[in-house]
Amino acid sequence: MDYNPIPGILYHPSRPLFRPPTEEQLREILESGDASAIRKQSKSLAYWLAKKKGLAQFADFFGFGAMITLWLPVTEETKPPDIPLPKKALQNPAFRGLDVEGEIAFTYSLRDPFLPKSKALFTPGLEGDPQYGSMLFAVPLFTAENIYHGRGEMRDACLELFGAYMAESRDDHGVLLWGRPAIEPILLDALRKLESEGMQYPVR
Repeated sequence: MDYNPIPGILYHPSRPLFRPPTEEQLREILESGDASAIRKQSKSLAYWLAKKKGLAQFADFFGFGAMITLWLPVTEETKPPDIPLPKKALQNPAFRGLDVEGEIAFTYSLRDPFLPKSKALFTPGLEGDPQYGSMLFAVPLFTAENIYHGRGEMRDACLELFGAYMAESRDDHGVLLWGRPAIEPILLDALRKLESEGMQYPVR
């Protein structure tokens, strides 16, 4: 399935951004024949699935310990215009297999204010960086500890940028869900529904 992944910066609050090995480090690797330190180093790279496929995304990617989901507000910049497309035109062979509305939505999603604001918040000062400067966005990989012990102004800035945050957190051995107070009734309803179906999940 075509998700049109776009690379961006993965921000770890407690780790520096990944940098390629220096000339001296490469020389040491070649001399020792041991590249394990580089292979094991966490890469600061995330992919935004720009063509949204709803639950199909979860079916394909959720459960592997690396999925982050952000709930972003719909803005005027990202709202596609209402362009009526004649059915006859869409039957043209040139449009066969093409999701025209999806392509338009994808194009307008590139105007999302989240993209530049996320870089300014999580990875400021990288505008001219040869490795990260051209990337469109930054997304955080939080743990529960990052949120509980983070600065209040950073938490407030995050919740202004996105309404809710969900990540498969290996450090927390589960799914981390954090957001504005408005999501609490929705979350409680979901947990009650799961419980009614015989599924129970610990919450902390």
